[in-house]
Amino acid sequence: MFPLRGPRLPLTVAAALLTMGLLRAQTPSPLPAASWDHLPAWRGFNLQTFFQSGGGTPRFQEADFRQMSDLGFDFVRIPMDYRIYIRSGNWTNFSETTLQELDRAVSLGRTHGIHVCLNLHRIPGYTVATPPEARNLFTDPEAQQVAAKHWAMFARRYAGIPNENLSFNLFNEPPDVTPAAYSNVVAILCAAIREVDPGRLIIADGLGYGRVPVPELIPLKVAQATRGYTPFGLTHYRASWVAGSDQWSEPQWPSPLIPNFLYGPVKPEFRSALNFKTTLSGPTTLRIRVTQVSDRSRLVVRANGVSVLNHLFVPGPGTGEWSEVVYVPEYRIYQNRYDRDYTATLPAGTTTVSIANTEGDWMTFREIGLRPVAGGDEDVLRPGVTDWGVKQSQTVTYRDQDPVAPFRFTSALDRAWLWKETLAPWIALRAQGVGVMVGEWGCHQNTPHRVALDWMRDALTNFELAGLGWAVWNFGGSFGPLDSGRTDVTYEPWQGRKVDRKMMDLLQDFCGHREAYHRWKDRMLPPAEVSSGLSGPEADANGDGWSNGLCYALGLDPRQSATGGLPWLEVLGDPAGTGAEFRYLASRREVGTSSRVRTSTDLKTWEDVDAIPSVAPVSTDREERRIPVSVEGAPRYFQLQVELAPEAPAP
Repeated sequence: MFPLRGPRLPLTVAAALLTMGLLRAQTPSPLPAASWDHLPAWRGFNLQTFFQSGGGTPRFQEADFRQMSDLGFDFVRIPMDYRIYIRSGNWTNFSETTLQELDRAVSLGRTHGIHVCLNLHRIPGYTVATPPEARNLFTDPEAQQVAAKHWAMFARRYAGIPNENLSFNLFNEPPDVTPAAYSNVVAILCAAIREVDPGRLIIADGLGYGRVPVPELIPLKVAQATRGYTPFGLTHYRASWVAGSDQWSEPQWPSPLIPNFLYGPVKPEFRSALNFKTTLSGPTTLRIRVTQVSDRSRLVVRANGVSVLNHLFVPGPGTGEWSEVVYVPEYRIYQNRYDRDYTATLPAGTTTVSIANTEGDWMTFREIGLRPVAGGDEDVLRPGVTDWGVKQSQTVTYRDQDPVAPFRFTSALDRAWLWKETLAPWIALRAQGVGVMVGEWGCHQNTPHRVALDWMRDALTNFELAGLGWAVWNFGGSFGPLDSGRTDVTYEPWQGRKVDRKMMDLLQDFCGHREAYHRWKDRMLPPAEVSSGLSGPEADANGDGWSNGLCYALGLDPRQSATGGLPWLEVLGDPAGTGAEFRYLASRREVGTSSRVRTSTDLKTWEDVDAIPSVAPVSTDREERRIPVSVEGAPRYFQLQVELAPEAPAP
């Protein structure tokens, strides 16, 4: 932390509302060098032109490449279905006419300064899409040899194109096969490519559908790509291709680390109860919305250890308390959908509540409501995790007299959780000398727009702090900033398209404008001019008493003495009055920095000022923040504390 006290200074800066234009025009900058052990921080999108076979030769639109470049992006991944470029279903007979369209995409990338990454989303022998492939890439030698022939063809076709312009992403999202089985396939494909083009940059997706890094691939000298679809219940809410997603709770962000599964004795490794601690001021109705039950389950709710609800669910054919019959022939069981409320009365004075599945397989719930029996508003808790196999791991505190935040949690899904769960393992892989990027990420159109933007901002902050490149799943489409079909967005017309301005502005903001401390340091305190001992966040490069970290957070130049734009106290109205604002200028380029204003009357005991700041941009690089404070009574001192987010070690 970097504390400082704000002096009383006159207001010298008038806030003006500025907007960054949608376009950042420009001649494209030269693309950075790229190698398997060091991937640039590319920023861009996937283009679905060759994504699914639909008859005929799909055509790439030059406008997509031009628009991406004009907006400041420099990367496009092209997920391909191999059936598009073969003739008459013969997977060894390539269509030259169709392949020429891919040639055109590679050429458009070079023309507009966009790195092109070719990916076989459906490769002979494997796909995550439907229908599945008839052969198994991981066990079938013929499928492996045919897949190798496809990549050898691409290697021959594009030999000589520099790696800064072109890379090969072998195939999309391998499943949970063993690292040995995966490494075997990757080795076969790499050998086919390198026989023709020895230096080609090759990227392999992580295991577990892109989520798990694979150190076993290091000897093969391939970069690796992860995914940014966590939590899945937020990014794929009500996605038509995800079974059961229409039954999930409406996403929140941040959200409680509460899974929507209650596992029974059939799943002993996941079995756990959802527990509450509370002191109920009066009798309270507990309502739980059960969404789906597998085979057989018993829902038991206990208050202070005494059962207040005991209900056995036995899904089956025909009609019943369920809303839909779901038979799973693979397991020969029913997993019916209920979408129905079940209630219990909790006595006054209840201090502990447990909700458990005590018999059978598993069940899911959408929400839990608590309402006084005497009447009043219902407090609703919605689970934030829909992933399989996550145990209930925390006790929720419920305060029925708190109208603002009745539920309190020991852990939550937030930016820090995202870093730990999704990026930390990949940063560890990069520390072993492997280039890493996020090959796909984004949020589907049915997630509430505000929630999607809040989650995206945290994801982008983490990507920047980690120094990772990324590619949103759509440029135009349900995950993207253009033509996304959201019902909660007012679109702006732009070059014949509908743009989600807030999402586009957010993506552009992290496309070179926002910068982590290490990038700011390299720009403002270059190694050729400043020694490493004077360039850290706690150091003071010019000796004026303002640390480099403060200069980074407040948008100051660490090479010049800080004389203007420092924090100040502005008395409002009558100079003898008690109202005032603590004001300061902050950087609009910083990433992940947190700040708080504190007050004291004796310079010994400090307390936080609990007020929401108003923010007004004053330039493209700085904004003014104003926090209401009281100056009534004894003389008061104010302090601004700034804390920088931790960053990943530089690759």
